[in-house]
Order: sequence, then C-alpha cells, then structure tokens
Amino acid sequence: MAGDAGGSVSARPQRIDQVVRLTLGVSLAVAFVLLCVGIVLTLAGRGGVPTTVGGARATLRDVRALEPDGFYVLGLLVVIVTPFVRVVGSAVTFLVERDWVYVAVTVAVLVVMIVTVTLGVV
Repeated sequence: MAGDAGGSVSARPQRIDQVVRLTLGVSLAVAFVLLCVGIVLTLAGRGGVPTTVGGARATLRDVRALEPDGFYVLGLLVVIVTPFVRVVGSAVTFLVERDWVYVAVTVAVLVVMIVTVTLGVV
C-alpha cells in the first residue's frame, strides 16, 4: 500500500512535523511573552505572583488593567492548551489527507485528554 501513495507517505511525516513544530514554537513564544510581561509588571510594582486563579473574566480583566496576575495566568493557560492545539492540528492534517485511521486515533486521543482534564477539574 505504501507504493500506492506515490511518495505521499514519506511526505506525511514531514508535514505533520512542520505542523507540530509551528504549533509548539508559536505557543512557546506567546507563553514566554505573556510571562515576561507579568514579570516586568511585577518588578514595576504593579503586583505579585498570583496565589489564586480567578475565572476567565477575572483573567481578562487583569490583562486589560495591566495586572501581572492576568499575564501569569494567561501565559500558563497557553502552555496548558498547547498539547490540545497540537492534537487538533494533527487531526486536521490527517483529515485533509483522508487518513481515516489516524483521524480516528487522533480524535480518540483528544477525547481522552478532554475527559482527563474535565475529571481533574471536577
């Protein structure tokens, strides 16, 4: 079956690798910038490191008010969400390639991740 693909099988890992690399790189850069902004604001005397985490509205309110807490929480949230974005990106790649087995496996992994996070929150 590998011969039927006409070289696309060898190209698939390279495309997936590019998607993963881009996702991880962008997520790392965004998280780094957010956390650095929080550190700079803390050093400027605008607050300290958060001891509790509010909801989404509180975080966005803190970011708009240039409070370090919001930037710390948002930066960490980006780090936490990165694996989910990576799995969704892989699923989309497999979907475009019409590789249904890998789509099913990737979606199953995503479901397990979502259930795990949901049960961990409850």
